[in-house]
Amino acid sequence: MKELQEILDAAKSLRERGEAAVLATVVEVRGSTYRRTGARLLLSQQGWVAGGISGGCLEGDVLRKAWWRTEPSGCALVTYDSTADEDDEMAWGLGLGCNGVVRVLLERLPPEGETEPFAFLHCCLASRQVGAFATVYESPAHPEWVGQRFWHSAIETGGTVADAALHDAILQDSTTVLRERLSRNMTYPSQDGSGVSVFWERIVPSTPLVIYGAGQDTLPVIRFAKELGWHVTAVAPRTLTNPTLMARRLAGADAVVTGLTDDQSRDVNLDDNTAVLLMTHQYFDDLAILPAVLRSPARYVGVLGPRKRADRLLAELARRGESFTSEQLGRLHAPVGLDIGADSPEEIALSVIAEIKAAMTGRGGTSLRERADAIHPRGNAEPDAPLQTTEKVTCLLTAT
Repeated sequence: MKELQEILDAAKSLRERGEAAVLATVVEVRGSTYRRTGARLLLSQQGWVAGGISGGCLEGDVLRKAWWRTEPSGCALVTYDSTADEDDEMAWGLGLGCNGVVRVLLERLPPEGETEPFAFLHCCLASRQVGAFATVYESPAHPEWVGQRFWHSAIETGGTVADAALHDAILQDSTTVLRERLSRNMTYPSQDGSGVSVFWERIVPSTPLVIYGAGQDTLPVIRFAKELGWHVTAVAPRTLTNPTLMARRLAGADAVVTGLTDDQSRDVNLDDNTAVLLMTHQYFDDLAILPAVLRSPARYVGVLGPRKRADRLLAELARRGESFTSEQLGRLHAPVGLDIGADSPEEIALSVIAEIKAAMTGRGGTSLRERADAIHPRGNAEPDAPLQTTEKVTCLLTAT
């Protein structure tokens, strides 16, 4: 969600200056594409501002044509086809070989006032709430519906969908989107039988990472995590220095907790989207923290140090009468990180962050060349019906 936050921040800056903008959103893809649905690009009349919708091959066309395409109604749907014939040596010789179809919704954003849909997105990210966000991107019988939206979260439900029947149908699907944690394309019936195409996006706050420890080796982990847009809480279980100085040392983190009590989990919220790292370098601190962390809903628990140390921790906890389920132990990663030959603190941080990302997305962290199927899962619903292409593009290595 880092890119979405950058888009929202940039849009706010443009509004404060009284400048209009165009938002380009990938709303549907077919085949192999560099970016997936939900990717966004924001541009002003002066050019690119934030985000991206491809590896560079689509941005040039959007930058050149977005303003006149959205001139009549404020919205336009563009279908880019980057597929190449097998004998098209020029496309394969110069291109990235994406070989897919991308549909991009272009929308004019007004120069004043934040629209309700984007206020909802900002609220989801700021309050760390999961949301379901629906965008109408194609409606042959009612083109004026394009750009209308519906949104739903635990604290807010709203929308700009004017048709009552469409609104009710979308409302029924909103809880499913939240529960299944998947973005998707759906077609809703219309009276003339042409259908209304809607892109459902699940808005997920940034990954929460809790690091127990305040050593020098935590700093590159914090930097890498923040580069990905994660929310980082640094915890110093044993504070030997002034808390103000500790907070300054860990300034890259979003939150710093010092001087924990015996209940090591009381001051830190761990939910089923949280990754936890134990980097205290203190055996007895890890011994005190690990039981509560393993019993928490945290999806990932990593413990720094060799396997023998982790085995010793678990054995000592067993002697104290602590027991854990196989599911809880299955979330424990010790030694922590992927096997990339890491040695320096920065390399170890890269190894750890990569393993957390793999665990959070259900991947094994292996080389992509060993993967037999597609890099991005296609899901069940990628339709077979061809799309009418607006633009034929070749992904050149040098973007235009």
